[in-house]
Amino acid sequence: MNEDGVWTSVREPVKTPDEPTGNALNLVTFAPVVAQKFRVLFTHGAAKTGVTEIVYVDSAVQSLPAPPSLGTVTASYTNGGDSADSVNDGIVSFNDFPRNRWTSYGSPAAADWVQTEYERAYSKNTAGIFIYDDGGGVKAPADYDVQYWNGSEWLSAPGQIRTPAQPAGGALNLVSFDTVIASRFRVVFTHAPDARTGVTEIAYVDSNKEPVPVAPPVVIPEPVIAVTAPALGSSVSGTFKIRFSAPDMKNVWARAWHQPDETHADPNGYDAWIANTAPDALGAGEVEIDADLLPHGPLTIVLNAWDAPEGEPAFTKSATSYVQLYNEGGVIWKKGIPAPPQQANGMKVKFEDDFDGPLSVSKTGAGTRYASLKPDWPNGSEFGEAIFADPADAVNPFAVLGDDYLRIRVARAPEGYADPQGWNRKYIGGLLSSVRLDGTGVSAKNGYFEARIQMPAGKGAWPAFWLMSQNSSGADHLPSTAELDIVEAYGHDPAGACQAKHWWSGSPESHQTNCSSENFAYGDNASTWHTYGAKVTEDEVIYYIDDVEVWRHDSFAQANTPLYFMLNLALGGGWPIDLSPYGDQIDMYVDYVRVFEPSEGDAGTPSPEPTASPSSAPTTTPVPTPEAGHGIIKLETRSENGGIIAASVPAPALTAAIGSAKDGKIVLQTHEARSAEGFMLRLPAGPLRSQEAASLRVVELDLGDTRLSIPAEAWGQAADEIVITVKKAPGLAHTKKTTSEVRGSGVHDRHYRGWNRRHVARRGQASDRAALCRRRFGYIGMGGRESRRRRRIASTDREREVRSKGRRRRIRLDADRDVRDRLPGRRLHGFAGSPLGA
Repeated sequence: MNEDGVWTSVREPVKTPDEPTGNALNLVTFAPVVAQKFRVLFTHGAAKTGVTEIVYVDSAVQSLPAPPSLGTVTASYTNGGDSADSVNDGIVSFNDFPRNRWTSYGSPAAADWVQTEYERAYSKNTAGIFIYDDGGGVKAPADYDVQYWNGSEWLSAPGQIRTPAQPAGGALNLVSFDTVIASRFRVVFTHAPDARTGVTEIAYVDSNKEPVPVAPPVVIPEPVIAVTAPALGSSVSGTFKIRFSAPDMKNVWARAWHQPDETHADPNGYDAWIANTAPDALGAGEVEIDADLLPHGPLTIVLNAWDAPEGEPAFTKSATSYVQLYNEGGVIWKKGIPAPPQQANGMKVKFEDDFDGPLSVSKTGAGTRYASLKPDWPNGSEFGEAIFADPADAVNPFAVLGDDYLRIRVARAPEGYADPQGWNRKYIGGLLSSVRLDGTGVSAKNGYFEARIQMPAGKGAWPAFWLMSQNSSGADHLPSTAELDIVEAYGHDPAGACQAKHWWSGSPESHQTNCSSENFAYGDNASTWHTYGAKVTEDEVIYYIDDVEVWRHDSFAQANTPLYFMLNLALGGGWPIDLSPYGDQIDMYVDYVRVFEPSEGDAGTPSPEPTASPSSAPTTTPVPTPEAGHGIIKLETRSENGGIIAASVPAPALTAAIGSAKDGKIVLQTHEARSAEGFMLRLPAGPLRSQEAASLRVVELDLGDTRLSIPAEAWGQAADEIVITVKKAPGLAHTKKTTSEVRGSGVHDRHYRGWNRRHVARRGQASDRAALCRRRFGYIGMGGRESRRRRRIASTDREREVRSKGRRRRIRLDADRDVRDRLPGRRLHGFAGSPLGA
């Protein structure tokens, strides 16, 4: 619009391309003009017109509009565990994990630079530098300078103004300067004394036409339960107290996995709610535990806390802590190596270790049973964010407890401990390999591999029991390798377990992963022991948890060669790490490991038919009449339409239970409804209103993973029969299982998450291979009562998107959010979240 207020066409317009083109940049240059208002007049064709962006610039002082470009990043020095590419990927992560940063850790120079080069010249007048500081070997620099390339030399950007004035770690450092048009920009960092510099993102913009970089949003930390006594991982016996701090929490329950007893005949034990307390105003509290009543050996006490009093469902926050201890007393239960399982029929034991004596392990495996490195020729290799320490070091991660159990510990490395890989890792972990670095050791072709393991919880915990092909190790190793992950777990989700198949550099390279939060028929991977196994045949590989098949896939050529096993407790796996609630220490326990191979002349027994998984349709366990005793009735169940399990109690059985009731309570018990769509119970009202029932206060229904109470007023109002229906809330307790397959090098499936390249070193032969990813699955819990309600956990490594300077910048946050599909307290009203109907 000219000075007279009239819209006038610009002079000497030159259009590129000549004709209007959709979904592309249409550039128009014209004679200089000074005006306050500009517009574009579109003449429509057969359809109407749309645009996504219009930018007006003065080409004398600004670069012409061009398709967006992030540029290519290089650096004078990059630590081997980091990547310069992270600097312009749009992800800001000030957390130690996940690793999304460039650092110069290990650089011999006092200063280093990071450069961004564009395909053409752009105008820039602002730099957003997100400086990473881990408080150790990587800190905020002493100084920095933003520079540009003028075609012949590097010059400092003129008129630099910094906010804040001094370099700040873990924060956005914003630098504005006079507009410069160039194709290459860089930041030169002068390192702080005794440290090197790191950044997670550097963004250059022209603030006249692009948004200025902004700091990521502040994350409000989730509540935690901090155990103050006894020391985590310590030994206990007899009666002891767990003291803790749980700020803002008003109700805490202590639970443990209990061996079978008179009232719980399930041979796998049960989830015992053993103590309850209300913390004081500061969150301090304690619970008393009698260790003599619980299983001997590794013992996990699970603390659940809510910010609402016991029995009050209106809570807003909750927390869980898995307290790992060692019970020197207690009840001997499931100790030692059991008889061979059915899946090992036709096989003989080739190797077994009950860990009943000193552990035979060395770094390379020379002269010992195990090696403590992944046996990649010639020097071994590592993966993850914990150092696989040499057992000869003072930080030995291995121990045998009570001549019965192997313990692999992850703990923070001592101050000054040098990462042998130069990755600046801060934790010590452990790995056992049955094959040594020279390629010799224990392996089996078409065998069955099994271990009994109790895993740790904790964000970033990455325990695994897995196989690789022996011919991929040693001096004459093949370039390809078969990998079968019998189990991989991730500490943010103790309810979950993954199995995977990888054929690295195979023909063709292929990958399959199976993850589920419904693999466990009882408990979870951290609350109690579970047996994990895999049977390899010429045609298929079958995976088992507690002798129940959970997955199978076709075999492949290199899987039909001798395979060796590894047991490890690593950190990371692509997930953020925060072990602070556990004092930076977690343990993985192994009861035994064993390997079967086909008997002489047997090429491997045929694959057994698939067996029902723990999440399959319910089965019934009929008995002639409900068994009653000590106030407990074990219900007879039957299947009905719609996946409903039903039960009824004859009047004589109910009368007998009332006569033997203790403390004014009878219990109606069945565990057959755990995987059902719902449960229905019919009770005769007559016996409940009889003279014998005058002292009866409550009838409790125990469904194994849910308990609910029927008060006296309910049966006092009933006519002849009480009908109780319990239904699952839609979508809460259905099977959460994912199976994904990826074929071809570098393919990213939408069900997977990105890994750092160093994680891939575990997975294959080349650390620069395109990163595989891992499906996230989102439940946590122990499998009893409240936790069987499946706390839905939004990703611990959530990627939020916020608009920043005209492009979408993904801010990766290390935070959990509870979707609140649970109720606090021991007694839950309904099954999997629904109200009680009567």
